Amino acid sequence: MTKKTKEKTLVALDLGNNQIKIKTDKEEFLFPTAMLAVEDTSNESLIPTEERHAVFKTAINDNKNYYFGSELKEIGYEERWIRSIGYGLRRYNNETFKAMLTYALGVSVASNGPGMHSVDVVIGLPTSDVGDPRLLDDTEAKKCISDYLLGAQALTISGEKYSINVEAIKIVPQYFGTLVNLAYDEALEIKDERIISSGNCIIDLGGGTVLGDIVNGLTLGGKKFEDDWGVADIIDELRTKVNNNYQKTIDANVLMSILKEGSDELGYHYVPGNSNYRLDLTSEVVEIRNQYTSRILAKMRTEIRHPEKLSAILITGGGANIIYGDNLKKEFPEVEIVQESELANVRGFYTFGKIFGLGE
Repeated sequence: MTKKTKEKTLVALDLGNNQIKIKTDKEEFLFPTAMLAVEDTSNESLIPTEERHAVFKTAINDNKNYYFGSELKEIGYEERWIRSIGYGLRRYNNETFKAMLTYALGVSVASNGPGMHSVDVVIGLPTSDVGDPRLLDDTEAKKCISDYLLGAQALTISGEKYSINVEAIKIVPQYFGTLVNLAYDEALEIKDERIISSGNCIIDLGGGTVLGDIVNGLTLGGKKFEDDWGVADIIDELRTKVNNNYQKTIDANVLMSILKEGSDELGYHYVPGNSNYRLDLTSEVVEIRNQYTSRILAKMRTEIRHPEKLSAILITGGGANIIYGDNLKKEFPEVEIVQESELANVRGFYTFGKIFGLGE
């Protein structure tokens, strides 16, 4: 009996250095860009973790068992997480990055159950890695990803087999996601004419990079600027400060959670398993946030020569939640902090796919 392929799914992917974002018609996901080998945890619990959490495996990394996805934070062992932080072709050729691409596709269709799946994919990359978005293979980075993704992907999730056929793929500049998300509503109607008809600057404050693009409407191209440092570097600096001030080594992923969950008003606190121990890191976090804001301001002064010609300077990405936006606005009144900035790009990728009829 021939297995029936399930209804085609449109999958939008944003595999950032720090966070993976996925959107389908049913679900959205936001979780760390990391995986954890099952063997690094299974000998330390009376109840094996693989009996409580989804286990992923695929051929690209020899079918070894890994935890991946939204459950990672609950599992813990942050110091043992395997990440794919990197830049350009070196990152896209990396086995870990490719495994996470396959795992992410698995996450996107898992709610439909095991078996055969057909998907179309929209994925965003830094502008310098994209080249001409109208052509699939005009840069080595795009060719690397399309060669790997197009066709059959096979993986196992907790013992159940998934066969995913990637029928079509669109690779777009990362900034395009935020623009499309702001320009169109869910019915694909224009909701912000400024984005369509005016000049805008999009600054994506990512985990490993700062990506800036100055564009006119939804046209492709324009001035771009980049820096190979991002939120991960800020967290490393915070980690060093904490270590120097308190002789305490705290994992970078834990510090990131502290920063996201705290506030200047309520403070930033490290509370390990022993709830009686509480380390106040507020002064260190505020100092780091100010330093981060100053660096971004310096970059903006250099790269945005004529802000008066822009309708908006849109600050997006995970770093938009860390930076002091009001400080930017004092010097650049055009600044707007994108709401739910970590998901803005992937939502726009999904809308872009719908506009082009993908997933149908």
